[in-house]
Amino acid sequence: MAEKRMLARNISRSKKVNSLSPLAALLWFYCVPYWDAHGFLEVNAEDLKAVVVPQRKEIIEDMIPDLVKE
Repeated sequence: MAEKRMLARNISRSKKVNSLSPLAALLWFYCVPYWDAHGFLEVNAEDLKAVVVPQRKEIIEDMIPDLVKE
């Protein structure tokens, strides 16, 4: 797995990304370094909370499935 990822500047104009709620967008951006080489990440609320956003108190484990659906 890559340690770092780069995003193109035009991400700020993406209709798809800008349609996300603020918390879903935050989770999405935190997930970027965890994507595999094909841009995928196994979605498991418990693991995402523990590994990707353990210090973000505003994102609780029960919210993650709905945030991911966005």
